[in-house]
Amino acid sequence: DPRKGLDLLIEAIGWLAQQSRSPPLELVRFGTDREGMTLCNGLPTRDIGTVRNDARLRFLYSACDLLVVPSRIDNFPSVALEAQSCELPVVAFRVGGLADMVEHRVNGYLAEPEDPRDLALGIDWCLGLDAHTRQRMGHHGRQRVIERCSPDVVARRYAHVYARALHSVNG
Repeated sequence: DPRKGLDLLIEAIGWLAQQSRSPPLELVRFGTDREGMTLCNGLPTRDIGTVRNDARLRFLYSACDLLVVPSRIDNFPSVALEAQSCELPVVAFRVGGLADMVEHRVNGYLAEPEDPRDLALGIDWCLGLDAHTRQRMGHHGRQRVIERCSPDVVARRYAHVYARALHSVNG
């Protein structure tokens, strides 16, 4: 799906592959769409496939340094929410719900839309942080999820919306 931005991720990875990094990058991907990831400029890629077990998913997130969501358009991607819940910084384009989920340089990095070089710079910036700073970013992401997306918070917001709607109908 072109909206998911795989081509932009591949271009960003191409730019990163040209940089000399120590240690070198390694990609971990999971999900059902296997098309395109063989084009990642020779970077080692671990293709996990579909993950249906929450404990395994948490383990995968904890084994990574960051999550990249290269979507051109996305409302509120659960993968970013899950990663933040596991204290993983998120690098994404400043689009849709991602702009609400990621605070630039607080719990991740927001690249300018459709700009693979900026996405690459965000990936490089996050990976260049020391472990303590990256961990602090992950903690900020988790706190943001708890404060904005936990079931009790969402339920209170819905109740408020319904109460206002009933009040406007009943006058």
